[in-house]
Amino acid sequence: MEMITIWKQPNSHLLMNKNRISFLLSVICFALTQVTNAQLAFSGWSNNYTSINSFQGKTVTDAMAVRFTYSGTNLNESNWKVSVSVQNAIMSTDGSAQFPADKIVFIPLNTSGQAQPKAIPTVQEIGMPASVPLSGGSEVYLVPRSNAPLYNVSSYNSYYDLQLHYNLQIMPGAYLKDLQGGYTQKTYILALTFRAYGDNNKMLGSYQQTYQIDVFNLIDTYTEDNLYSIVISGQAQNGFLELKTLADYANGAKAVYSNGLIVSSNMGYQVSVRSVASQFTSSNGSTLPLNSVKMQLVPTGSNTASTGTIDLSNVAQIISVGSSTNKTPAYYDIQYWTKPSDQQLIEADMAEYSTTLLYEITPK
Repeated sequence: MEMITIWKQPNSHLLMNKNRISFLLSVICFALTQVTNAQLAFSGWSNNYTSINSFQGKTVTDAMAVRFTYSGTNLNESNWKVSVSVQNAIMSTDGSAQFPADKIVFIPLNTSGQAQPKAIPTVQEIGMPASVPLSGGSEVYLVPRSNAPLYNVSSYNSYYDLQLHYNLQIMPGAYLKDLQGGYTQKTYILALTFRAYGDNNKMLGSYQQTYQIDVFNLIDTYTEDNLYSIVISGQAQNGFLELKTLADYANGAKAVYSNGLIVSSNMGYQVSVRSVASQFTSSNGSTLPLNSVKMQLVPTGSNTASTGTIDLSNVAQIISVGSSTNKTPAYYDIQYWTKPSDQQLIEADMAEYSTTLLYEITPK
């Protein structure tokens, strides 16, 4: 998942900012609560435990929830986001094996709670990624940047409750062979930190959870399936495209993120991208059409995949087609640019505009 922001300022200054991509995952945990901002609190809970006895892995339904609560008359927190990170390596309690963090995936299930005067936002209205895998000690975003505010406004003191419910998936695969127990299970303790941020990355709250995963002696035989992965790396997670001179407006501006996209596959694949929202939007309600920005993936190194140029859209478009990488990484530069003398940008209101992009890899 990737966030793109456009920011127009005085003196013919236009800014496009913040690209973030994610994929896969869920995990289940136990929660502490931290009150952050007067009457706004951030907390969570989980079912605390799951067990694995098959190469097929496991998906635990409604395994974990993240929660915002508030009591008062005027809550309006826009552009909020939620992250999760692994505190330390996920080692077995006997120290003999390490569980790979990226095989644990958060998958949004639904939202619940209450608000005044409107209903709480849905998974789609918030713009939650379809799956988010953990990534070692790095923060990954369960909500990269919400399209719906934390909102509760009334003439009397009222209660707000927004809960984000997740399934937890332990990915299938041959990797489980080295994690299994024998006569007794191997136990892995997953320690997580959850953080909530408001506009301009101000901290709204954080809490820690632990979750236990037991891997028993696997009862089946592993047969290799179609395996593929996709990752946005490095500065591509916080991209920046800036138009700050008359020449930028006249000729267009461009940003390139070297090796920003990494894929691997044991079969032919295709990569597509779409915007979650139907247009770029700003915090003050101004909008810009998605086709204000063009993009392309450029294969690097030994990558022989074919690619094409597109205008951004909220309809999924194929941007690369490749053959098997034999499960080794294949790299792409990500390029974004604006068109020369684009009147939509020249005449745009001064504001910060953003949308979220979803990259997907599927079999060819």
